[in-house]
Amino acid sequence: MFSKRMTLSSAAAFCHRFGTGLKAGADLLRLLGSEASQGPPSQRHAMRMLSEGAKRGEQLSTVMEEQKSFFPPLMTAMTRVGEATGRLERVLLTLAEHY
Repeated sequence: MFSKRMTLSSAAAFCHRFGTGLKAGADLLRLLGSEASQGPPSQRHAMRMLSEGAKRGEQLSTVMEEQKSFFPPLMTAMTRVGEATGRLERVLLTLAEHY
């Protein structure tokens, strides 16, 4: 039911909003909560999974990998790089331009 892949326009919008929020210093869980309240059901579900994973202390990229039928593989891989380098906001903003 929730296996529809994220569209490129949705990926660009998400990366832009999330990257901008992180760059501005917004709380990660608040950003994810906001993301979980918008978009189609598959997107809201995937964002709820990210939020729940973050609450458990998991890396976003790990949760994205678990939801790989929704998140584009490049987004998952680059999120892992952003987390490892401490530059997640920069990576997300670059992905927003890419998508």
